[in-house]
Amino acid sequence: MRNNQTPMAKEYPGQTVTKHLDQMVKQWDSNIVCRSEAGRFTGGLVSPKTLSNADALGKGPKPRFRYSGKVAYPATAIAEYLAPRLELEEMGDSDGLV
Repeated sequence: MRNNQTPMAKEYPGQTVTKHLDQMVKQWDSNIVCRSEAGRFTGGLVSPKTLSNADALGKGPKPRFRYSGKVAYPATAIAEYLAPRLELEEMGDSDGLV
């Protein structure tokens, strides 16, 4: 990459992460996500246990709904919960790897 070229991710990492999270929400088939489906919703990034632990500490996605022993969140709440926790990594040199 030339010196005068800057990847978008370096200039606007929050916007890039937000774009991917927005896409995740749009592709989900409902406005809510049951905690047991958190892994499927996030592509395996977050487990239901992680959300349960975060809720127990008062640090989970807000708001949450409880029905018949199940917990669910608005899909956007999980995306907002993830946004500050995600790290955007750039693909760099291969460091000698093929």
